[in-house]
Amino acid sequence: MSCPEQRPGGSHGEGGMVEASRSGDDVERRRVSGVKAGRLAQYMLGVVLVSAILAVAARPVLGAALPRLGVRAALLLDNRTGQVLYSLNPAEPAYIASLTKIVTAVLFLESGRMGENFVTSRKASATPPVALHLETGERVSGSDLFHALLMMSANDVAVVIAEGLSGSVEEFARQMTERARQLGARGTRFTNPHGLHDPRQVSTAEDVVLLTRHALGLPAFRAAVGTTEHRLLRRGQTITNTNQLLSHYPGTNGVKTGFTTASGSTIVATAARDGLELMAVVLGAPAGGASGAAVLLLDHGFAQYRRYQVARTGELAGSAPVAGGRHAASLVTADDLTLSIRDPSQLRVRLEILPLSAPLAAGTAVGRLQFLYGEVAVGSVELVAGQDVPASPWRRWGKGLLITAAVVWVLYRQSRPRPRRRPAQPGPQPSTRLRWWQGSNRPSPPRAKLRRRWALPLPLRGSPRYRPIWWKRLRRRIRPGRTKLPRSR
Repeated sequence: MSCPEQRPGGSHGEGGMVEASRSGDDVERRRVSGVKAGRLAQYMLGVVLVSAILAVAARPVLGAALPRLGVRAALLLDNRTGQVLYSLNPAEPAYIASLTKIVTAVLFLESGRMGENFVTSRKASATPPVALHLETGERVSGSDLFHALLMMSANDVAVVIAEGLSGSVEEFARQMTERARQLGARGTRFTNPHGLHDPRQVSTAEDVVLLTRHALGLPAFRAAVGTTEHRLLRRGQTITNTNQLLSHYPGTNGVKTGFTTASGSTIVATAARDGLELMAVVLGAPAGGASGAAVLLLDHGFAQYRRYQVARTGELAGSAPVAGGRHAASLVTADDLTLSIRDPSQLRVRLEILPLSAPLAAGTAVGRLQFLYGEVAVGSVELVAGQDVPASPWRRWGKGLLITAAVVWVLYRQSRPRPRRRPAQPGPQPSTRLRWWQGSNRPSPPRAKLRRRWALPLPLRGSPRYRPIWWKRLRRRIRPGRTKLPRSR
C-alpha cells in the first residue's frame, strides 16, 4: 500500500499559511485590545482625578486663598444683600454673549404680553442657532417663547419676541439699553436681543449683577431659570436647561449661560446653602470653563464666609444732641441687617448723624449706621428718632424776652429827664490872664472828666462805691485862670 505523495505546496503548506495568518490576527487583536484598555485606564484615571479635585474644592477650608481663575472678569457676592465678596475687573467692558437674553426676558415680562401668541418672521426663522427651529409664519405662545429663551437660549425666539414687542430688532435693542440704564447699568449697550457677537454690544460684570438681581426679583423669571426641564406646548417638545450646575452643583437655583467665539464662555450662577445665597458672575473664560470658575467662586464663598445679623429693627444705637431740644434724641435702627463676613472681630461701626433741630418727631430719619470690615464699607442701616424731642421753653420764649427787655430799656432811657447844669453866676468873672509867674500861654492838657453821679443809672445813684473819697476831693482844686464848674445836684 503506497502512501500519498506530499507536495511542498500541498495541503500542509496551505494550512501553515492559514495558521500564520490566524496568529497575526490574534496579535493585532491583542494590540488593539491593549490600546483600548490603555485608553480606558487613562479615562478612568482622569475621572478619578477630576472627582478628587472636585472633592477637595468642595471641602470647606477656612482661610484658603482663591486659586487663579484665568478669566477676564469675575464677581462673587451675597445675593440677598449685594455685598461683594470677591471681584476681578468688575468694571471692565466685555462681551456677555447669551447673558443678553436676561434683559430680553425682563422686557418681555414687564410688557405683560406673556399670554399672547407671536408670529415668526422670515428674519427670525433665519437666525443662526442655537434655535428652536421656528418656521416662517408659525405662531408660538408667549409661554413657550419665554422658557425657550431662558432655558435652551434660542436665538430665533429672541428675534420673535423683539419684533413682536417693538416691531424691529433695532428698536427693541434701544429699549433694552434704556431699561439697563434705568436699572443703573451705565456701562452696558445692546444692539440685538440674543447676544450674537457685535463689537458695539458690551457690558461689565457689575452691570450683569445689577440686571440679574433685578430679573430674579420677578417670580416667573426665577422659576424659569431654576428649572432643569420643561415641556413646551409646541409639538409636546421637551427642552433642557443649558446651565449644567443645576444638576451637578448642590444648591444651584439659576440662572444663565452663554458662549460665542469672541466672548468666550460666560455664566451667571446662584446657589444657596445654610441660609447663605451667593451669586457668581464669570466673563471671558475659555470654552467650557465658565462653569468650573463659577464652582471655584461659590466653593470659596461658602467655605470662607458666614452670615451674621449685625442689626435688628428698633435696636438702640446711641443718642445725638438736638439743637434747641429739651433733651437728646435716641437713635434706633429702622431695619434688620445681616452681613456675610469672615471674622466678626474685624467689623467696625461708624455713626453718620444729620444736623438735628427741635421739634423732632419719632420715626424721623436722623442718619445711618455704617458697618466697616477693615476699611471697606460692607453694609449700612438707616437710623430714626426713637421718641419725640420737643423744643425747650428757653428756645420758645427766651428770644422774645430778650427783645422785650431791650425795648423797655431803650424807652426808659429816652423818657428819663436829663439833669441841667446851673448857669454861671452873675457878676465879675475871675480874670483868665496869666501872670508872669504862671508860665506860658500854652493851654493845659484836658483833664479827665470826673464821672458825675447824675450820669449813673438810677439804682446806683448815691451808692458808696461811686461817692468821691477825700483824696479825690483834694484834687478838685481850681487851677489858675480856670473856674470850677457848678456841681449838679
